[in-house]
Amino acid sequence: MNPPRDTGIEDLARSLGPYARFALARSADFARRLHAEKISPEHVLASLLQDEECGATRLVLHAFADPATLGVEVLALCTGIMVVRSGGTLPFSVRAVPALEHARRLAWARGEAEVSTTDVATAAWHELPAGPSERLKALAATEAPDAEDAEPEGPLFRTFTADARRALASAARKAVELGRPSISPAHLVLGALEIDEDLRQRSGLTPAGARLALAGNDEDATPFPDRTLTAAPELVTLVEALPAGAGTAAILGWLLSHGTEEIRSLLSRQRITPALYAKAGSAFQDPAPPA
Repeated sequence: MNPPRDTGIEDLARSLGPYARFALARSADFARRLHAEKISPEHVLASLLQDEECGATRLVLHAFADPATLGVEVLALCTGIMVVRSGGTLPFSVRAVPALEHARRLAWARGEAEVSTTDVATAAWHELPAGPSERLKALAATEAPDAEDAEPEGPLFRTFTADARRALASAARKAVELGRPSISPAHLVLGALEIDEDLRQRSGLTPAGARLALAGNDEDATPFPDRTLTAAPELVTLVEALPAGAGTAAILGWLLSHGTEEIRSLLSRQRITPALYAKAGSAFQDPAPPA
């Protein structure tokens, strides 16, 4: 067997129908917003479920399943940098990811094995815009030694303490409460303050006071960089197994029979089965892609 190859999404999608090619390109944007390294079948499915015009999602609706609810569950199976919680999954913003990486470097430079809530708050403070960061100047007192040369390795969250992880979950709740699409550095500060009483005492800040200081400036609207992503080996296998000109319903059909156990179980619980796909035949065609 030949080893799986890295494949660009445009090259991979050439054999598909016009709308399926458009859908795969859109799934690349979806994966990029999650800070994923490669585009997986889960990214494609989660992206399709946001589009009620495509054949795949109309097949889901035909099974009397709710695409939005199903999409939330599929999103939790996607790779990326995000917080997975019972109330939904939320990615980190563009500036929040370097803040999290900085927090890990702060602990590393200090010789600590674990990332604390103080590390999270301090690193996030450095990613705030000038106005809000000035209003939260007290957090500067928590600054750790310079960490520019520190290069910790391994999964980003592996060394975060239990409290630091709770701060991330709290930050996600703050983002949801404020109606934001991602977790920003401001939300990380608020989450850390809510969890860490010692941080509140040392900084002289309260969650309520910080929220007031950050009012109207909590969202990170930094555009996502246009990173080139390749298809994961599993997505290459999926697309190469489809007939020429296949649409999005065929993508869903392949996942129903050959997707991961988690995906197949999730779809089956919603009565979306290989039998349903076989019975539907070619009934659920895609529309023409946008001009």
